[in-house]
Amino acid sequence: MSALEDRDRPFLAAYPFATLITPELQVAAAPLRVAGEGMLEGHLARTTGRRLGLSEGASLLAIFQGPHGYISAQDYAPEPAVPTWNTVRLEAQGTLTVLEDEAARRAALAAQLQALEGPHAPTVSEALITQLLPGIVVFRLGNLSLRRTFKLGQNKTPATQARLAEALRVRGAEALAALTDGQGGDRDHWPPLP
Repeated sequence: MSALEDRDRPFLAAYPFATLITPELQVAAAPLRVAGEGMLEGHLARTTGRRLGLSEGASLLAIFQGPHGYISAQDYAPEPAVPTWNTVRLEAQGTLTVLEDEAARRAALAAQLQALEGPHAPTVSEALITQLLPGIVVFRLGNLSLRRTFKLGQNKTPATQARLAEALRVRGAEALAALTDGQGGDRDHWPPLP
């Protein structure tokens, strides 16, 4: 496992919606963003946070699923093969910090809106934020250990990867096809984003 690196940022920006899993196997999902050096930040409804048992110093696993899709055995033809699933995934395990300071919580919510909406993010009224803020828990995930996993046929020849990519395009899996086509450089090193 390794820590958050600059090479992870494009993946996390493109696929911010994470499945969150506690050590007690409680599960939820939320968008997270890179916040500061080596931290992720997100928020949930306070009731969901209570159900998960989110508390200061608790451990949490966030799984970010990138493009993925089925590969039929016939996609490998004429090579003999079994069906499989191509995937790109980033797992981040860390320690929670729950933000209690109202100004920090407001800033985190504004930063999340900016990250998701872009430079022309709509303005949300301060009155609405004030009304909703008591029902939201904002947290940071720090002391990260990351596991980068991808299976894109990188052990196959470029010609086979091109056949797989074409089959994925026919199925409408364009993002996965772009990663599988054998044209994107060294498939043995993260990130496999084009």
